[in-house]
Amino acid sequence: MSSAVKIKMVLMDSLDICIGVSSFFEGNDGYGNVAGNFDGAILSAGALCFTYSSGNLGRILVDGLKGTRTALSDIEGYFVSCVVNRDSSSLLEFQKKDGWKSTVKSVMMRPLVIEAQKKFVQATFLPRAKKSRDLIISLYPEVKFIPNLLLIYCFDMCVQFGSFTSSIEEGRTVPLSVIIPFAPKTSEEIVLLKITAQRARHSRWAKDVMARKSAIIQKKENVIIHGKKFSYSKLTESENV
Repeated sequence: MSSAVKIKMVLMDSLDICIGVSSFFEGNDGYGNVAGNFDGAILSAGALCFTYSSGNLGRILVDGLKGTRTALSDIEGYFVSCVVNRDSSSLLEFQKKDGWKSTVKSVMMRPLVIEAQKKFVQATFLPRAKKSRDLIISLYPEVKFIPNLLLIYCFDMCVQFGSFTSSIEEGRTVPLSVIIPFAPKTSEEIVLLKITAQRARHSRWAKDVMARKSAIIQKKENVIIHGKKFSYSKLTESENV
């Protein structure tokens, strides 16, 4: 196997693992996650609950359904048309129909739409996560980070916040007392919990952010988050991640 192929495989493994962990927190159906007009997004769907309001959901559907929209059922086509044509009022009306979530899920779970989700994530969230990971490593050279865990953490931060680079350096000023309730055991856990606390304090979902990130940072097993059992090892499928 060539080195180029090996590198590509590692990148895809990292992408799939990052999506798998963050998708756990975003819903119950992986690439078929669906949420309604939560937090003013009109509609969110897909592995990372890509939102209609940002335009990301529409971009994914356009890319994933190129040349195949005629294969959609009438109701599936109506949903896609509402999203792509930016018809907010019709999309809200659509959510009043029986079984609308099943319709959205059936579209998002199409193989080409799943591939489009991966492509979008690889072009957006993954580069941001790697940039943030490299910044953390450069600012805390004395800390021995677990590389893939750090990438998973940064990826999930980017999923929730888009960017958190300013919080990385500002995390130095967070008092240890703020993160003591999470019982950090290593310097890595201390640093990442402080960075999280710095960013979370600007969020209305601060408690949720801290619980979600501590589950990743501390590789927790069999803890209930969002009503589901989180197990780091199962989601990453490797003790070395």
